[in-house]
Amino acid sequence: MRFRLASALLFLICISHQTVQAAERPNIQLTSIRQSCRAAAHDEHWESNRVFWQEAARFCEKYRQAAPGAIDARYLHAKSRMMALEFVPAMLEIRRLAEQEKYPPAIMMLARAHYYGLGARQDNKRAFELGMEAHRLGSLAATNLVGEFYTYGVGTVQNLFEAKRFFQDADQRGSVTGAMSLATVYAKGWGVKTDPVKARDYFLKAEHMGARYATIYIGYMALRGDDGHVDYPEAERRFRAVVKTGSTRALVALGDYLSRRGATRQERREGAELFRKTADLGEAIGMVRLAGRHLRGDGVAKDVGAATRLLELAARQHNPNAYQELGLLYYKGKYVTSNTARAFKYFEDCARLGSSLCMYHAGLIHAESADFLADDAKAIDYFRRAAALGEVPAQAMLGRFLVDGRGGLKDDVAGLRWLEKAAEAKNVDAMMTLGTFYEGLIGGKEDPDKSFTWYKKAAEAGSAEAMNKIGNILYNGWGRDRDYAEALVWYRQAALKFWPEAIFSVGYMYEFGEGTTVDYTAAMGWYLGASNLGSADAMHRIGNMFYDGTGRKADHALALQWFRKCVALDDHRCMTAAASLIEAGQGAKKDLGEAAGLYERAGNRGSGEALYWLGNLYLGNTGAKVDYPKALAAFERSADFDYADAKFMIGRMHEGDLGIPKDDQLALTWYRKAADAGSASAMNAIGYFYRKGIAVPVDPQIAMDWFVKAMEKGNASAYLNAGDLYENGAGVAVNLKKAFELYQKSAELGSANGMFALGRMYDGIFFDPDNDAEALKWYLKAIDAGYEGASSTLAWLYDELYQSDKAAENILKTVSEGDTFRRDQLKQFNTLTLRALKKSLRKEGVYKGGVTGAVDRRLEKALADYASRKVAARQD
Repeated sequence: MRFRLASALLFLICISHQTVQAAERPNIQLTSIRQSCRAAAHDEHWESNRVFWQEAARFCEKYRQAAPGAIDARYLHAKSRMMALEFVPAMLEIRRLAEQEKYPPAIMMLARAHYYGLGARQDNKRAFELGMEAHRLGSLAATNLVGEFYTYGVGTVQNLFEAKRFFQDADQRGSVTGAMSLATVYAKGWGVKTDPVKARDYFLKAEHMGARYATIYIGYMALRGDDGHVDYPEAERRFRAVVKTGSTRALVALGDYLSRRGATRQERREGAELFRKTADLGEAIGMVRLAGRHLRGDGVAKDVGAATRLLELAARQHNPNAYQELGLLYYKGKYVTSNTARAFKYFEDCARLGSSLCMYHAGLIHAESADFLADDAKAIDYFRRAAALGEVPAQAMLGRFLVDGRGGLKDDVAGLRWLEKAAEAKNVDAMMTLGTFYEGLIGGKEDPDKSFTWYKKAAEAGSAEAMNKIGNILYNGWGRDRDYAEALVWYRQAALKFWPEAIFSVGYMYEFGEGTTVDYTAAMGWYLGASNLGSADAMHRIGNMFYDGTGRKADHALALQWFRKCVALDDHRCMTAAASLIEAGQGAKKDLGEAAGLYERAGNRGSGEALYWLGNLYLGNTGAKVDYPKALAAFERSADFDYADAKFMIGRMHEGDLGIPKDDQLALTWYRKAADAGSASAMNAIGYFYRKGIAVPVDPQIAMDWFVKAMEKGNASAYLNAGDLYENGAGVAVNLKKAFELYQKSAELGSANGMFALGRMYDGIFFDPDNDAEALKWYLKAIDAGYEGASSTLAWLYDELYQSDKAAENILKTVSEGDTFRRDQLKQFNTLTLRALKKSLRKEGVYKGGVTGAVDRRLEKALADYASRKVAARQD
């Protein structure tokens, strides 16, 4: 049970400040009506039962009638009517006494009226001014009230040390409320170190002065075990002792005792029945407790409507606990439709009455809202006031705001102090923020050891997020040796708490054998678990496993299904992957329009890769209608995301053979941008420009430097171009062995040109005697890899190997591709090749001469006619 504000109808102050007779009915046996009135309505008596105050008003009415000139009779009668919610007539008398006759208790009551905003305009500043005036005129109740104002920052700057000074003043002058307030100060640690012993001593002092509420609070201390030892018998004894006086608040406490102990279902029902009795008697705290039971269906029927009505009824009595519960009800939206604005109004009213929890939630709404309630400065003010009152979550949020610099206020020293204070109170959010701060993610200087320490403390406190963080640190080796096995241990712990990222990480480590053996079945199982919790990462990996056939037969249709699931989560990686499959017609019917739409959608979510592939689609690489301007626009948008390959393609288009005006200087500029972004293709292109003198002077040495940079990144074309420099002695000494090795590497990396160059090396350039079989093998590989222009070379090689039909076939391919053979070149082929060529031309219907081994005009004309026919066919 917290020391919170209780619901003393209109003007109930903090429960911890309530004093004296708890709820006993006015003693009608007193011989004097005056004594009866004073006993019920004096200024250190703040009963929270409306029925009590109605009866007190009847006694004080008799006193006022008996002594119409007695100022205290007029005041106590007006005060009783105020507490009975009869605001209008009561306030007329209170104002008259305060403003005309300067009666200190009336001035104090007027201060309370302005504080609560009932019967008078709500005005914290005016409330504070009136409270100070009444204090200076000697009102003990006002002295306590000013201390309360300083505690909560009402009409003045929050100052817990000043608050304590006023409470001590009141206590030294014999105020029971002062003793109760000091007890609360030490119980809550407001501006002092928390001290349950001192708190109990002050409560005992108040109890000895007749404060039944002090007896209740001592019972609550025993119930909670504030001194480290829960004592149910002591709590029950004290609560029952006050119940005998007729206190409805003590009945609520007894209900709390039965609920806390909760030994049997019957006891919980008995507790609920006690709450019902006090609620029926108008006790606001009883209404709040009963409402909570109705929400949970605990000891009573579950009834959200009844709970809401009880809370609203208690709120009309301006009970801060009711405001608080209504605020939480509409903020969380668990039982009713969420309404943040309505929740904020309740929290605001509750915070004004001194509830630190409401201050925290009001600040939270200001911090998290995206609408008119968003206000970091106000959030900080609420967090600061709540943090000073010991609200641990508020301390954590205040610390976070200060180290993060939100609201324009950056103060690492103060922020860390608040975070560490909250962390000492076992607040996991504070521990996580400290870990994040020292990770350097929110402005702090990186300190791997401190970050790890705080994350570990949070993990030990049960935070799955912290466990996952530790796994990340160990996996990446940040500030310590990389340890996959230990990372897997922490990921597993977080996964067992259903942290999606950790579940995904366990699957990933099984898929790639990190910290464990490769187990594709286990990987798939973990990925499926993470995907069930909404992990886009897991869905993406499942799609990739089906696409690649990892641990199972490749299934493009299933891959696409998983990518589509992920697309529904707005994941741009899955949009790109799905678009790629649809563009290629894999796993679904080819649909270039849908593919383009997915690429565009992913690009709008920040994917430079998707826009790069969209540009390639518009180049017509997969059958789409060629649209060079759209392609360039897509590449330029991709380049805005610093996508290196897109920058390379912009340079490539400016070379002039892809529908864009030729501009070698601009092409080189983009190649340099792409190279700066890490593109090996761009590095190779820059080298080629220097090799050929395009937009720059010829400089083989600079060319070689760029080729070397590209080779370091595994670029096959760079190996080919570097080999060319060594073969031809450009900028370096001729070195055919080095050229051969570079061509070989280029071929191994899949370059068709590299394969052809390697074939040439076997075809007599490097090997002597030449190796026709190896040359032929690499020439054919080059053709299979897409090399064009090898037909002429193959024709000569097949001629040398006396494979006349294949030689003739490649002669025809050569001329159909637009090349020609001069008469003197044709004469160099052997007669078998020439005869095979004439037979082939005869079959094509363009040669009618004899099949001999001679080169004549008929053969030359037939070749020319064949070439013309092939060109016309291509044009058609």
